[in-house]
Amino acid sequence: TISGNNIQSNDYIGIYLLSSSSNNTISGNNIQSNNDAGIALESSSNNNTISGNKIQSSVSGILLSSSNNAIFGNNIQSTRFGIALSGSINSILSGNTIYNISSGNYFDGIEIKDNSDRNIISSNLLFDSSGTDPTGYPIKISDASSDNNYLVGNFVSSWLAGSNWINDSGTNNQYT
Repeated sequence: TISGNNIQSNDYIGIYLLSSSSNNTISGNNIQSNNDAGIALESSSNNNTISGNKIQSSVSGILLSSSNNAIFGNNIQSTRFGIALSGSINSILSGNTIYNISSGNYFDGIEIKDNSDRNIISSNLLFDSSGTDPTGYPIKISDASSDNNYLVGNFVSSWLAGSNWINDSGTNNQYT
């Protein structure tokens, strides 16, 4: 368990689980101003819980390259990406607040890419009040290899990407 820490101004990632780091809990941390992600999980770092963390002013919020993880109740502010899934399967992202992602960087709130399949993205709040992002999307499925993801009950407000708040290049993804 990694909990209750103040982590800031690192040259790399705030909290980094290397390959095959499984069954961990990362919760209640304050992570800010890192030169890479606030939290990153490498491949085969499965069955982890990331919850209740505050991540701000880092290059990215949470990066997952692993499967079967639960990401919920995190507050992510002023990063390029809020949460990025790359090669992630069967993970759940729920109840996260992701805001002011763009800050002039033109990136997305949640990005799903690189064979990220069968993930559930639900009940997340995504908003951008910075007014500087004409191209980023609240939720982006960026390639055809990301399949069968389920997006339900996400709330988007004040995002300038227009009325189409999901950019879906994948296949068989469902959203309501």
